[in-house]
Amino acid sequence: MDRLLPHRLKGLRPPLVLPLEEARWPALDTGAHGEPVFQGQNVADYVDVPFGKDARELCQRVLEISRACKNPSMHDKLDGLSIHLMVESHIANVWFCEAPQVPVPFVASEARIDTRLPLEAVLWSIYSPPDRLKWDRSPFVKHERICSGGVQMSSRARRDFIYSRVSIAFGVSDRDVVQERFLMQLPDEEGYAILTSSCSEEVAATLGRKPSTAVRSRDLLSAYLFRPCPQGILLFTLSQKDAGSHVPAMFQAMARNAGKRKPLEAAEQLGEYCRHLAGAEK
Repeated sequence: MDRLLPHRLKGLRPPLVLPLEEARWPALDTGAHGEPVFQGQNVADYVDVPFGKDARELCQRVLEISRACKNPSMHDKLDGLSIHLMVESHIANVWFCEAPQVPVPFVASEARIDTRLPLEAVLWSIYSPPDRLKWDRSPFVKHERICSGGVQMSSRARRDFIYSRVSIAFGVSDRDVVQERFLMQLPDEEGYAILTSSCSEEVAATLGRKPSTAVRSRDLLSAYLFRPCPQGILLFTLSQKDAGSHVPAMFQAMARNAGKRKPLEAAEQLGEYCRHLAGAEK
């Protein structure tokens, strides 16, 4: 297990500086069916396609994994899921999770974002693609919302679709993914969840995102859980992605090592951005 100080992480970029006029977020309301919705969010671009996943089931799975990460006695209750604490720091803890006969592992993390901002401001910083690109230094070539997908009544989750394309390394094809995304309140507790997984290629084609020059990757399950806590927001993240074919073994090993650092770097970058937003609101 590594014990890392985020300020000493290799590759961390200089402090983020943004114009103060960019430091804004919309209010978070409750929609007609009990779903969370940000004021001014465009829902007129609705595309009627079948729901690929049940947001309640996705959220329950993520909540179970988040509890098991901190309680090893629960591992056997999760279909033999093996969970290992890989990194522990004052910013975040990082776990690798592997399931029997599933070749793609999970990477999970939990971080406390020290901020006096309201929860919806931190939520918006991740939920809004343009705002995420202000602080997330992942190698995005494109990260955008495609359209609204309506409300899933059973889960009271608001759905939309996201397209992302990232650059891996020189000589390696870009990866892209089309995601079905849900925003919902956490059941039985204060907080919210953002849940994503890849939609089918048929749905991607309907949305105008057929495979192109990039290799189509698969998001098996990704999530952000936002909960209020003393002095800030407790953020749990989970990512299980299949990068697709034609990834050299050397880059696969590099990606696995980077997976231990990425949640720490992201937590540091998000915390830095929140400090900027808080300063702009003074």
